[in-house]
Amino acid sequence: MTEIAIVVTNDQRPNNHYQDGDIVAATNDRKTLAAHAATICHHKHTPLNADGLRDTNSLAYVYLENTMSIRWERVNSRQVRRTVIATGDSEIQDMGFDGAVDLYLSRITRPAGFRVFGPRSAAIWYSGAQDYSLAKTTAIWDAIETHTPLLRADHMRWNWTENEKKHFLVLPAIALRDEIVSRVVANEYNTDDRQPGFTSDSEILVARKRRSKVNWRELGLPSATVLDRNVALDVRDSIAPIGTELLAIKPRLSVWSVRDHLAPLNDRNYFV
Repeated sequence: MTEIAIVVTNDQRPNNHYQDGDIVAATNDRKTLAAHAATICHHKHTPLNADGLRDTNSLAYVYLENTMSIRWERVNSRQVRRTVIATGDSEIQDMGFDGAVDLYLSRITRPAGFRVFGPRSAAIWYSGAQDYSLAKTTAIWDAIETHTPLLRADHMRWNWTENEKKHFLVLPAIALRDEIVSRVVANEYNTDDRQPGFTSDSEILVARKRRSKVNWRELGLPSATVLDRNVALDVRDSIAPIGTELLAIKPRLSVWSVRDHLAPLNDRNYFV
């Protein structure tokens, strides 16, 4: 489910502060499923094998195999195999002296939360950039549903805390693409590196905390309850998903910063 958490207040705040209706956080199906998968597949749920490492026959292994970019494997006490998971390209790397690999393994398995798998003679670990794309998230959930009774259909909501529901209004929304999720929570800055006279010493300030807001008062919700910081309000089951009719784009105070890598917003490109 696409969900948006917004600021609710009667206070009149300056532009560089959160204002009434500003979108503090936003999530969509992919982000929500990815977050739940990370919790379900956490390595703390994987018992240790006879060698004191994590089992490769585990969801933690499946998770890292899908989200990480580099796999390392012990070849012998001196050499490791480095594999780029996306392409399958691999190479043998020499660690410099006999016993170097085992010395390294002893160091990285010292913390309780280590993520090293398999028998020690063929230990596997990961590094590099992480990929939480829809394809990777789908593959992980396929494994979760295959090996556990858990279903992705039961994990389509973000786990907002009670404190978050007291301080923000969480609303359901129609589907948001990933790039739009980033746009609605991005800051607007007073300047950027396209401007004449901009240098590395230029002071960059937040001109506006958010350029988009939700006109939540038009939803017909009881304002006193919404604004009550003692009430953990959850209206996700009681209102229809909001669309562009309740979204407002504030006029720009400055150029849209290229530091956000985002195009300007308009009423037609918020939703899928």
